[in-house]
Amino acid sequence: SKTMKTESYIEPQVTFDFIDFDYHNIYVKKYIETDPDNVGSVKSVELWHNGARVSSASDIQTPTFAGLYADNVYPVKLNYEYDMRDGKGVQNKQIAQEVQTAA
Repeated sequence: SKTMKTESYIEPQVTFDFIDFDYHNIYVKKYIETDPDNVGSVKSVELWHNGARVSSASDIQTPTFAGLYADNVYPVKLNYEYDMRDGKGVQNKQIAQEVQTAA
């Protein structure tokens, strides 16, 4: 029996590119998704405060979080999943960036 070696998929990467903010709002203007094999997808963009999730964006393309406290730190977390089709199933990853609203 013959075996054929196949190329491995490249693990997708996601990074925040531009997050804007003012006194009471955070706008995730752009994130970059590098996924040449199209094996992954962004699942959610969340806003956290004091260790708890306070909001999950309904629009993951241009997430906006409003009604926030001024001069507070909010971690913005983006969750994505991918399947390298290597027998390990769906893998989950998260990136985070802290944003401080204006004082």
